Amino acid sequence: MLELKSEFYVRGLTAATAIDFMINCSFDDYQKWWPGTHLELRYIKTFPDKIGNVVYFDEYVGKNRLQITTIVEKYMPGKKILWRVVEGETIQAWMTLEGVDDEEGVTLSHVFKASSTGTSGVLDTSFTQKFTPEMRRDLHDHAVTEFNMLPIFLAGKAGRA
Repeated sequence: MLELKSEFYVRGLTAATAIDFMINCSFDDYQKWWPGTHLELRYIKTFPDKIGNVVYFDEYVGKNRLQITTIVEKYMPGKKILWRVVEGETIQAWMTLEGVDDEEGVTLSHVFKASSTGTSGVLDTSFTQKFTPEMRRDLHDHAVTEFNMLPIFLAGKAGRA
């Protein structure tokens, strides 16, 4: 099992705002949130309760371009989203975003987990080699940066409304 966890604090943001923004994010807002880094967010299939939504993400994480298709497996409004990453037949991967509020902001937890479904139970080295120390650092830095940008982005968006 591979697990990459980033936990960080964002002042001026709530768990509900972060979670609800992510589950309802439009293509336009995704690109404007972090221009040049967030390239595309596309809903391939949607459901009223969000469970089962198929979502495609295309973004840069450091110098690496990540293009992944996910399925929302769990959605707790204002608290948590669990996406299953669609990544071949021998790898199971998930991304989770959840938050805990205090008076001034939110502690967000962004987790990526992967495991093998193969007979050996061991992750393929070609997959695990993608997660170098630099890539792990880039994933953490990406999550911290994008969510610290979110209150500023949303304030600007509200000012334009």
